[in-house]
Amino acid sequence: MRPSWSGRPRSCRRPPGWGDRTLRLVAKHADIWNVPGPPHNSVETLAERARVLDAHCTAALGRAPGIARRLVEEIVVPVRDGAR
Repeated sequence: MRPSWSGRPRSCRRPPGWGDRTLRLVAKHADIWNVPGPPHNSVETLAERARVLDAHCTAALGRAPGIARRLVEEIVVPVRDGAR
């Protein structure tokens, strides 16, 4: 009998976007939700999407809203003193 695992690593599959369909998948399967934060998305937009994720967790799937950790990427651009 051959083992089912080939021993070769596979890439992690990440669903594109963060619309309602993606957030349903996160609510159902994920342990982590990673999204780009400011300047790409406002704090208000992130909060609204987090509320949608919470709703998907509780309403349809019965998972606790905090089950998927929320990670927000923040872009930091280093500058020299006085430079813009």
